[in-house]
Amino acid sequence: MNEAPTKYSRQQFVRYQHVIDGRPNSEMENAVTAYSQQFPKVDLDQLMTFAQWMDERREAEPTAPA
Repeated sequence: MNEAPTKYSRQQFVRYQHVIDGRPNSEMENAVTAYSQQFPKVDLDQLMTFAQWMDERREAEPTAPA
């Protein structure tokens, strides 16, 4: 039996990424604020899977010139 992938809010993924990137926990709220300012049309409460988060991050990364 397959279980549906667990979903977390985009805000939670921003927090996780902050920790994974090795940034201080004391600056976590600043990271969420900065993300919401960088992407003002994004819903931070939207539930998503880890795969969706990673796809979104890849799409947001600037591409290197060829």
